[in-house]
Amino acid sequence: NLITNVALMRRRIRDIRFRNELVEIGKETPTLVDIMYIDGVVDEEALKILKNKLEKIKPNRLLMTDRTMETMLTNTSFYPLARHSCRPDILSSHLYRGKIVVVVDNSPNALILPATFWDNMTSLEDHSQSFVSSMFFKIVRSVGIILSLFLMPIWYLICVKEIPVPESIQSIIPESTSIIFLEILIGELAIELIRVSSLHTPSALNSSLGLISARWKYCN
Repeated sequence: NLITNVALMRRRIRDIRFRNELVEIGKETPTLVDIMYIDGVVDEEALKILKNKLEKIKPNRLLMTDRTMETMLTNTSFYPLARHSCRPDILSSHLYRGKIVVVVDNSPNALILPATFWDNMTSLEDHSQSFVSSMFFKIVRSVGIILSLFLMPIWYLICVKEIPVPESIQSIIPESTSIIFLEILIGELAIELIRVSSLHTPSALNSSLGLISARWKYCN
């Protein structure tokens, strides 16, 4: 319920600058959308852009509330331009950083806008851990993202002899370019199998499927 969600936020933020603006979206099934921000702290330009987008979108219905709203506001980008949260403490923290929170009726999730690259580097545990621990895990996540972006292109450049490597590891480099792409596809498929087995499989089976997927990846 939207009123309940607003009340939960109001209990956290007892600041007279806390603003809530209601907008009704949808023709067949009108749905209330609440725009939350801290007056004087929010990015005024981002708030103006958000309000203009909400005025222009006129869907017939808003059933899948949070995901549909995110798609309409961010225009479906591969890069996440909004964050989701259902915790009033996390939302309050972002509001005081100048962010905008969009709450849709009939949805427990709220959208945090705009989301930058560094915003997506944070995790829920960072708010409950010490500074040293949170910084360590942020560094680990940063290294993982950098590896996921550059490791595969670097491996391809090594295979096509664009980057010189020592003779001791040249024996593991395939000669054919087609084999390189086959290795990449097999690796991606194996990683997706492990991820799917850990997320979407019943707990009684996900350990077994995870081991099978890992073993299959190792054998290939």
